[in-house]
Amino acid sequence: MQHRITNPARQQRIHETNFIAAKIVCPKCITTGEWKRSLKNKICKVCGPHRTITFSQQPYNETITDHKIISQNPLEAFALWILYDLPNNYDTYVYSHFGGRFDMVLVFEKLYSQNLNPELIMKGNKLYEMKVAKRPNSNPNIVFRDSYNLMPMALAALVPTFGLEVEDKPFFPHLSNRPENYGKSIFPTKEDYLADGMMPAKRREFDIWYEENKNTPFLLDEALASYCTNDVEILMCALIAFRNEFFETTKRASHNGIDALRECMTIASACMKHFRTNHLQKEHLAIVPERGYENVDNQSLLALKFFQWYREENNVEIQTAHWKGEKVIGKYKLDGWIEEEQLGIEVNGCAWHGCKECYPSDNMILPNGLQQERNDKKIKKEWNIF
Repeated sequence: MQHRITNPARQQRIHETNFIAAKIVCPKCITTGEWKRSLKNKICKVCGPHRTITFSQQPYNETITDHKIISQNPLEAFALWILYDLPNNYDTYVYSHFGGRFDMVLVFEKLYSQNLNPELIMKGNKLYEMKVAKRPNSNPNIVFRDSYNLMPMALAALVPTFGLEVEDKPFFPHLSNRPENYGKSIFPTKEDYLADGMMPAKRREFDIWYEENKNTPFLLDEALASYCTNDVEILMCALIAFRNEFFETTKRASHNGIDALRECMTIASACMKHFRTNHLQKEHLAIVPERGYENVDNQSLLALKFFQWYREENNVEIQTAHWKGEKVIGKYKLDGWIEEEQLGIEVNGCAWHGCKECYPSDNMILPNGLQQERNDKKIKKEWNIF
C-alpha cells in the first residue's frame, strides 16, 4: 500500500507491504503432482510443513491457505521465514513477477537489516538476481529472481498463454488499499482501480465488470488474501508449465532436459544453455565477435589518437568512424575526411598494413591474412583510385 506521502510537493509516497503470499514446491512434488495439494496432512521434507503461507496485517477467513502469519510488519516476517524456517539443506529459488524492480528491492532492505550482504546481478536499478549464500546451521542458499525475465508478459497474460486452469487475475482497487479501510465494507470508485491508466480493451472489460459489481460491498481484509494468493497461484502454475515445456524441448537421449528455473536467469540464458548443451559441437567454441555482430565501422586506437591530435593541431573537423561514420569513396572507406579541404586521410598502422621496417619479407603473413607482397598491391590499387 502507498498511503503515506513522503514529499507533499511532488506527491511522492512510500511503499509499505501489508500482505505477502508464497507457495512452496520442489521437483519431486512437481513430478508427482503433489504441488497442487495442501501439506496440512502430509509434510514434504524439501518443501517443509506448508504448501501455501501468507503474511498479513489483518486476519481473513474466506481464502484457504496452509498457514497464516499475522504481523504488523509482514515483509520482515517473510524475510525471517525464508531465511530460517525452510529446510536448511536445500537451495531455495524465489520467483516474483516484475520482482527485479519491485519485490526483490523491498526484500533486500530486510535482508540487509539482518546483517546480510546479498550478491547482486544488476543492470542500472533493475535486479536480475539476488543471492544469499548459505550459512551453516543458519540459512540455505537463497536465490531471488524475476520471472518476467523468463516469461516477458503481464501476469494476467500468463493464463491464456499457457492455457492454465486457474482463476483469471481479477480487478483490484489499489488506491483503496489503506489501513483505514480494514474491517469495513467499502464501495471503491473507478479511480481506485486506476481505470484511466488501462489499455482500451482492458478498460472496456473493466467498465462492464464495474457496472455489474459496483454495488457489491468490498472487504479489504478478505480481498487482499484472495487477490494475492491468486497472483501466486497464477505465477506458480505458469512457472511449472514453462519448466515442463522447456524440459520437453531440450531433453535428449543422453539427458532429461534443462531445468530452466534452476539453471537460467533469463530467457536468453535459457536459449543459450539449450544451444550449448544440445547443438554446440564438442571441442568447439561459440565465438562472439569482440565488437558484436552489428555491421559498424571499425577504427584502430592509433588512428583515433592521430585524428584527435590532428584536429586539435589544425583546428579542423574530421569525419571518422566515431563521428558521422567513415567517408565512402567508390567502394572504399577513408579513415578520416576533412570536408572543407576535400582531404582524405588514411592511417596505415604497421601491424595491419605492413610497413617495410616491421615486415621486410614479401612472404610474411600480416594480421589481415594477406602476404606482404599482396598487401602492397592492394594498397597501391586503393591509392590509384584516390
